[in-house]
Amino acid sequence: MAAISFSDALLILKGDKVDLSQASVSDFDNAALCEGEINMAFGPFATYETTETRFGVVKDKRTTNFYLVGNVDPDAETEDEYFKYFAVLSCPDTNIPDGLDKLCEEFDEGELSGDTVAVKGKLAKHPTDEKYKDIFSDLKKDGGFSDSEIGKMRIMTGNYGMTWVVLFLVGIAVALISLIIMIVMWRKQKKRDSETDFY
Repeated sequence: MAAISFSDALLILKGDKVDLSQASVSDFDNAALCEGEINMAFGPFATYETTETRFGVVKDKRTTNFYLVGNVDPDAETEDEYFKYFAVLSCPDTNIPDGLDKLCEEFDEGELSGDTVAVKGKLAKHPTDEKYKDIFSDLKKDGGFSDSEIGKMRIMTGNYGMTWVVLFLVGIAVALISLIIMIVMWRKQKKRDSETDFY
């Protein structure tokens, strides 16, 4: 399990959660947990790769894929009602939601089946990397999207829950105990160093 940050712990404790099945684009304005189903996906439109090397040898390589996802209402009477929202979904290639590739294929073929894909994670800011900004800008331009039509926050897949908070708190407790032991030992040593012997 990956390390949890203080901000993630606060999100979990706060308990705010966006239902992706019923969301609108305004629900993506702030950081929150999210869970639900999507029925439209395009991509990946961008891929981010990180490589960890040790002594010049590649030790680990991680890839994160970015998709444009959302929900559509096939029974809608107008185009404005058809698209409920668009948002960016990012997920590592080792944790791609089941069925996401199929949704992307359907979108490419222009035939949405109505199948849904379950997604769970959190809403987080978009990457600040300049290359990503350029790719995302091109995506909006090519798709004719305005900034207000795509969620301000992206969906980051992950299984965030109370287990994460427990691990986070245990980690803090272990660190504090270690710090206290070090301080006590240092004070004892300092006291011994300062003692005066009478003879």
